[in-house]
Amino acid sequence: MKTTKNKIFAFILALSVFTPAFWSCENALEFNGEQMAPLLVMNSLISPDSVFTVQLTKSKFFLKDDSSFDPVNNASVELFVNDTLFETLAFSTNGNYTSNYIPKAGDKVRLSAQHSDINAVSAVTDIVKPAEISSIDTATLITDISPILSYGYGGYYGEVIESDTIGYSYNKKMNIIINIDDDADQKNFYRVSLRVKQYFDDGRISEGQFFYESEDMVFGSSDESGLFGEGYSRSQYNEFSDELFNGKKYPFKISTNFSSFIYTDEKKPDNDGGVTSPKVVRNELIIQVHSISESFYKYLKTMNTNSNALGFFSEPVQIYSNVKGGIGIFGNYKIDNYIIQIPNEYMNNNYYYQY
Repeated sequence: MKTTKNKIFAFILALSVFTPAFWSCENALEFNGEQMAPLLVMNSLISPDSVFTVQLTKSKFFLKDDSSFDPVNNASVELFVNDTLFETLAFSTNGNYTSNYIPKAGDKVRLSAQHSDINAVSAVTDIVKPAEISSIDTATLITDISPILSYGYGGYYGEVIESDTIGYSYNKKMNIIINIDDDADQKNFYRVSLRVKQYFDDGRISEGQFFYESEDMVFGSSDESGLFGEGYSRSQYNEFSDELFNGKKYPFKISTNFSSFIYTDEKKPDNDGGVTSPKVVRNELIIQVHSISESFYKYLKTMNTNSNALGFFSEPVQIYSNVKGGIGIFGNYKIDNYIIQIPNEYMNNNYYYQY
């Protein structure tokens, strides 16, 4: 036992000696291997809610400092639906090509792209049958109440001489149960997002996405955590498969946090400088269930695993690609929205951004 402790101590000491070397110096590595010729990168996601576009670029050597990618213009991009040529996509600009195809559940869609200066590529995706939200149940709990105080200052040193409670701050947790009807005839893949949409009395509309929490087993089963190796952690969207509930109506659970400020009417503080802020006249919580293709699901899982890897101490994660002859992702998705009106004074406590 004494020998073991000494070995452990020696190992820790060795780390303490060598670790600063990793932090204090930076050496340029010279790559002596053979560089591959650029590959054609093809990325596209089909959705009935947006215009179907395909982006073509060239891959680049991983040690190059430049983060931009060269677009591939004036290529021939063909779309096949159920093995029949549907159209040749129109080139727009900057490596982008547009299509007139409207997705239909069950269609087998194939893309092929070729250019005289680079290799040809192709990819296939099957248009998913979208799941629908059958019902939503919510329950809101108050987790914390704090008084909002107004202070009066005076005396020789400007100390606080009085305080008054002018309202209360409420922290609230909203538990949400989402019921979807899963198709038993196919393997299905999903992801979930929440959005908040606010309407103001001056006509403006603000919409943004935010994170939520969940301990539901569908978002992180032991089977899924081993799908692409170690290092899996939940992402913003919590993508998951129907492995645990295939063909059943499954109620999965999420939660999010809000805050609200309730003032005593006669004591509500004035706006500084006499500026009147726009008032929220309607507040909506938009619950979204994305039905996604298997290829898009695998791409998201590897992207998430890679972003949560521990860098120096982790094995690199290869990002999933279903493009033959090149790299990229070709998939599809459909979003079902369920809108809940929430009190106008609710404000989101989670990370929130507008776009």
